[in-house]
Amino acid sequence: MKLERREKEKTDINALIIEISDIFRTGTANYDIELIVRLPDRPVYIFADGIQMQQVIMNLLSNATHSVLASETGEKKIVMSGLPENGNITLSVRDYGRGIDPEIIGRLFKPFVTSKNDGMGIGLAISKAIIEDHQGTIRAENMPDGGAQFSFSLKIYDHDA
Repeated sequence: MKLERREKEKTDINALIIEISDIFRTGTANYDIELIVRLPDRPVYIFADGIQMQQVIMNLLSNATHSVLASETGEKKIVMSGLPENGNITLSVRDYGRGIDPEIIGRLFKPFVTSKNDGMGIGLAISKAIIEDHQGTIRAENMPDGGAQFSFSLKIYDHDA
């Protein structure tokens, strides 16, 4: 496996999120998971490889889905939000599942680290490589009221720069 390099271009991240959300809802219709999407009212552009960004977003949603389905007490809900601030856009995927195992939280973005019985442990490592290749940052945290949140931040495309 390798990180493919494609041309980056001006990309509306909101449009990507909406597209991925529609695919996600179709694929999880039988699981009765509520997906809430909160985005700015206007397009937010980044300089990116749209296919790679879709891959990252889908990986985060897939992981959230596994967490929600594995939880016996959490809500079957995932909240995805985009927050533009200080020249960056931060996309967060928040689940109400079982949270991140404290024993692996510090190694989550390393290859072959997984909490899934059938997982390979490469999705988050690839996602991290993609985000870093786009000069962004990615992080994960357990939430005080249960579940976990994964977030990545990227520079908003400034066409005047």
